[in-house]
Amino acid sequence: MAERIRVEGGAGRSGSVLASNAPLMAAMQPLGKRKEEFRATFSSAMTEYRRDLSAGSVLRIAGTRFLVVQTSQDGRTAPGAVFQTTDGTRFVMATANNRADAESIAGRIGPEGVILAVQPQWSFPAESWIDADPEFWHSNAVARGRGH
Repeated sequence: MAERIRVEGGAGRSGSVLASNAPLMAAMQPLGKRKEEFRATFSSAMTEYRRDLSAGSVLRIAGTRFLVVQTSQDGRTAPGAVFQTTDGTRFVMATANNRADAESIAGRIGPEGVILAVQPQWSFPAESWIDADPEFWHSNAVARGRGH
């Protein structure tokens, strides 16, 4: 069974629902400002999880400190969960708990692998993420608000 993940930035129904949530938007505005210097461009894409191309890999966020991402349009396999757009672009995503593991995964992916570090101070983590790694999330305002 395919799972659809929608990543959308302010356009379409999801964007308008988010934009109408005033408390959420007020909380997210300072977050967006802090990230501005790190963004060059913004785009969105609808993807479908491709279990058949993922070699048993699934994307598990709880406990993750690093993501390794590869974007390609070829059929090469890479370690991680594969999400594909309708135009054939593939996003391979693998998780790691430390930088050394992330670098090892990136080495297997190749030069197009990008390592992304999860930043607690910029995140709105789910309770399960906090529970999986409370030490990591202790600096996060959401985690502190939940008594972690």
